[in-house]
Amino acid sequence: MDPNALAWCQKYVQNRCALNNWTTDWQNGMAFSAILNTFAPDKLSLDEVVVEDEEFWALNLESAFLTAEEELGIPKLLDGEDIVVEPDQKSIYTYVMECACLRHVPLSRRDLFA
Repeated sequence: MDPNALAWCQKYVQNRCALNNWTTDWQNGMAFSAILNTFAPDKLSLDEVVVEDEEFWALNLESAFLTAEEELGIPKLLDGEDIVVEPDQKSIYTYVMECACLRHVPLSRRDLFA
């Protein structure tokens, strides 16, 4: 996996959540939602993402994936429940790369902190 990709994600997540890995840090849906909110702030409200209660995590994820598909044209490659139960780093990485590619956002080191 591209080591710059996680740094790219951290740039878009900003201080909204901790993001240090490709597995457990994605489970509650905030990381996906924060990245997608950057591209469609009027379509995905971060105020509606409930991270304190694990029962809402799958719903957070499904909401983010549905918004990405309907509003940004990013195919729904992941299932929210699967991410909550057993997050797979390759699947998460692949989805994030789809977000980056389809939104034409550069992943090069030069653009990370512009």
